[in-house]
Amino acid sequence: MSEPFSYDVPLKELSGDDVAALEHSVDARFDTTPLPTPELYSARWVICTVGEDLQRLLLVRAAESWHLPNSRTQRGEFVRRLDHYKYCLRHALNLASRQLTPGAQIEAVTIDANNYNVATKLLFGGSSDYAVATRIFSSYHADETKFFKDPISGVIHAERGKRRAQYGALEVLLGTDSEDFSPLLCLVGLFCGPVFWIPQADLIGSWTQAIHDIVRRAKRKNNQIRYQLITRLARDLYDMFNASTGTLPDTWRFPWGDVPLSRACVAALHALCAYHLLSIHFGSKKTNLMGWGMDQICLTLDTADLIRELARISGIETSLVAPVVDALTWGVDTDAPDPALQPLIPVGRQKLAVPAILILSSNWARNMLSLHARVSQPTFDASSSVFEGRPISVR
Repeated sequence: MSEPFSYDVPLKELSGDDVAALEHSVDARFDTTPLPTPELYSARWVICTVGEDLQRLLLVRAAESWHLPNSRTQRGEFVRRLDHYKYCLRHALNLASRQLTPGAQIEAVTIDANNYNVATKLLFGGSSDYAVATRIFSSYHADETKFFKDPISGVIHAERGKRRAQYGALEVLLGTDSEDFSPLLCLVGLFCGPVFWIPQADLIGSWTQAIHDIVRRAKRKNNQIRYQLITRLARDLYDMFNASTGTLPDTWRFPWGDVPLSRACVAALHALCAYHLLSIHFGSKKTNLMGWGMDQICLTLDTADLIRELARISGIETSLVAPVVDALTWGVDTDAPDPALQPLIPVGRQKLAVPAILILSSNWARNMLSLHARVSQPTFDASSSVFEGRPISVR
């Protein structure tokens, strides 16, 4: 699909059957994309690990210029790429689930040059192209896009309404400088440290003592970063992330619990993710570990251990945390899973990948509402009355 040629040749609009055939060919081509391993759980782990490592590199670069004057364009591009990555990850995981099955025995897999390259091409080659294509076809099915074919070259291009494109650009810009609390801004701040200059505010930002202690405690042993989760330090991070949001009223009720419970569990998850990233990234840098802990950057835990860690950080009973973890597990109660909504990815029997950058770069309140509507539309509709009469803030 391409832009029309400049010479004056009448273009032929594709019929519905032509578009259906085109869409089928795009699906078929994506289905042939190579996967990093022949077994489902290990393929998911490699996909998540490589994705997190590449987003980590993007984050490091963004943090270098985040607070500089006139950096809004770079911030907007960073947010856009993070958002696009979520679509890429969704299609990559879905492809693995369609093509692969779990092995009889789950064997440990390591990251090597081959599976790293295959996963990279899957995420940012095949899945990226497929994500763009599916959005164009979705726009076509919504009567917002038309397909045309050049009768001479045979090139097909899509013509989307200009207003639709403007709204898409506006959404990125609004998300770039939002005044609402955002774990993404906390994440960028962590990667700007230990000390950084903020010209707009004419002040110096720096890590807290707790963050210094977390990084100091990370040790290198046998070419791996080892760290212990200290409750006191994790609680400091928890307090930073446990902020209210204007999106969700506390009276809203999810199938897995109320808003205060959900907010506390997500804040504990954010704290766990930040603790892990600080330990692995900065621990590997200070010890000159080659690859910056690449094969450890995606946290992996047994489901029961994750529940216990979140309960320990939040101070909430495990029996209340467990339903939230279950709801956030990829593929639970839905045939159309989305890692932006359910970011805990099964990578073994009762074992979960916890992709920290994916989790910390997402809008948890908005995503939980979307997840609620997807897994339990009747209870979502029944709860929607709490939004009636609430003012809407437009920036």
